[in-house]
Amino acid sequence: MRLSLRPANPLEYLALRANLVPRAAAEAWGGVAATGVLAAAARAGVFVRLAQGPAPADKIAADLGLESEPTELLLGCLRAAGYLTLRRGQYRIARRERRWLDPGSPLGVGAFVDATGGYFAWWRDLGEVLRSGRPVDHHDVPPEDQDAALSAYVAVR
Repeated sequence: MRLSLRPANPLEYLALRANLVPRAAAEAWGGVAATGVLAAAARAGVFVRLAQGPAPADKIAADLGLESEPTELLLGCLRAAGYLTLRRGQYRIARRERRWLDPGSPLGVGAFVDATGGYFAWWRDLGEVLRSGRPVDHHDVPPEDQDAALSAYVAVR
């Protein structure tokens, strides 16, 4: 499976096809942004809350003890990416994503998505691993212990 840019309209398709878009820059930024949005939503409990039923942004924020404005922006990003839908002012997990993001689903990947937020440091410093040859032993740390994982990473440096 290849993660890549997808055009949203014919003009974007033509721009990508004609190599007028700096694909590497867009994919680098988009990958970091997507990971950040998904990990933040998982860590904040957004998917757990929405699995209980649809709700407006302010209710989701209140239920999770979050600030309204940034929560609404996060929900908008999740909607733009296709993870959520918005009907009559209420957000819900998109039907296609429910099997993966509903914590009650036997196929749920919410814990994994949550854990990906801790991977930023590992990928960010891959260049140092290339220069030093010293591996990062992040697989020896339980995924639920991200603080220990990051401490182990820093200790290697």
